[in-house]
Amino acid sequence: MLCFHRLFANARKLNVACSILVEMHLGKKRRSLSAEKHAAIAVYIVVFIGQFISLDQVRLVWLERETSGVSFMTWAFFTVSSSAWCAYGYIRKDRVLVLTNCIWICINGAVALGVLMHAS
Repeated sequence: MLCFHRLFANARKLNVACSILVEMHLGKKRRSLSAEKHAAIAVYIVVFIGQFISLDQVRLVWLERETSGVSFMTWAFFTVSSSAWCAYGYIRKDRVLVLTNCIWICINGAVALGVLMHAS
């Protein structure tokens, strides 16, 4: 039962964090669009889950030094792509786009660098 309470508390924190990001993204002038707000929350949750799941690839490459089947070119391109999206977000002054893509740059770059360093 204790695990359920922790899970519920963490879900509540994630919901608050996503609500803050939605407010940053949509701005104060469009608060009445609840369908758009719910869609934005769903997208943010999926993005952060994707980043969390990608950390397993970082673990495999860096801690277990398992690079078989991991393409340097793919992860390097992911890093470049995230950098372009981050720059675009900066130009448009979209803090959410900048934040999420900075996280992706770190994750993708860590995998690409790990493949270079630990490839056999």
